[in-house]
Amino acid sequence: MRMVSLIAAASVMSLAAPATAQDLEASRKACSNEGSYSPSQRVAGCTALIQAAPSPSPAILNNRAGAYSEQRDYTAAIADYSEAIRLYPQFELAFYGRAEAYRQSKDYAHATEDYDSAILLDPKDAYSLFGRGLAKKASGRTAEGEADIASATAIDPNIAAAFGY
Repeated sequence: MRMVSLIAAASVMSLAAPATAQDLEASRKACSNEGSYSPSQRVAGCTALIQAAPSPSPAILNNRAGAYSEQRDYTAAIADYSEAIRLYPQFELAFYGRAEAYRQSKDYAHATEDYDSAILLDPKDAYSLFGRGLAKKASGRTAEGEADIASATAIDPNIAAAFGY
């Protein structure tokens, strides 16, 4: 009986053992998409890094959120983007990512708010301007949306192709 308890305790301790440097490097590469990783592999890599750290990194949360978005798991993506923004309120890329997740979820009001926040942080961000234009158009604010799209195109003449527009 005692031997079974020792084996069980050893098994539990091995599960709780810290990740090796090699494991963390593999997770970092997957999370950062250094190579050809699927979104689920990227989520797993980022999750391993988050679990190994004393506190979550906004950049890692942002990367995992992007992978969730690629899986069309917009609820999980929005949660990670929100936590990244809470930890680093000036994280323009997280505002943009969350806006995209809201837009893909057809929550155009929240999408527009987040695009506004991203644009306040970087007024020349063609992606946020174009995305906000699409969100405004989808919510019936066609003239405002077209104006944003025109502003984005003036900054980056190829921006429409990035959106498949």
